[in-house]
Amino acid sequence: MKLIHVLWMFFFLSVNLKAQDPGNELKYINGMDISSGLLSEIESKVRVSHRPMWFYFYVDSIIDTTDYSYTDSFSHGLVFGPVAENIANPILEQYRSILAGLNLGMFLTNSSNKGSSIQYDLCIIKASDKFEGIRKMGTAGPDMDIKTDDIIEVLKKWDEEFGIQINIIESNSLTLSFNKLPSDLNAFGQFLQTFCYLPMDEVYGGDLKNFEKEFQKTQTLNLYW
Repeated sequence: MKLIHVLWMFFFLSVNLKAQDPGNELKYINGMDISSGLLSEIESKVRVSHRPMWFYFYVDSIIDTTDYSYTDSFSHGLVFGPVAENIANPILEQYRSILAGLNLGMFLTNSSNKGSSIQYDLCIIKASDKFEGIRKMGTAGPDMDIKTDDIIEVLKKWDEEFGIQINIIESNSLTLSFNKLPSDLNAFGQFLQTFCYLPMDEVYGGDLKNFEKEFQKTQTLNLYW
């Protein structure tokens, strides 16, 4: 009995100490609950502090130069950046599944060039599923009459069949990674040519077989609209 009491006391103390550990405290930031320890851990790796998620809107006119940027209080998100590609990608791989368990999503956006390297904004948002970032960014292809919901519908089917991860989200493009490939890559490539802009001539030399070889090698897909 004494041993049992000792074990229970050890268990109680360990749980209580964990609850009092500041690193495990939840912080409510811009509409999200996130562990302060996890937030600090990510900040130490990206080497920049977080800031509220910003959305930018511009009028396409050389006369109206007003800055229409504003914080969308409904975005429930944080941004770290800019972060170099060689740092951002490993962090995305390491923390994406952890954050998904907390009903949060992580993705890269706002790509830019710095010399010969690429950098991104690393985003964390409140998310009910892995497609929430696409909704928030409003990814669509108006020139092809492709709406955000149309894109998500296709991606949900791919996720069920192949398992996908959404890595980079822009307003007119996505970068995905596939856990497994479609069995008929030729038919898949033909569908892509109707669903999005596939740079067949520029990247694949006008040959669908080149696309198939590249897709098999990288298991990564860039979609443009």
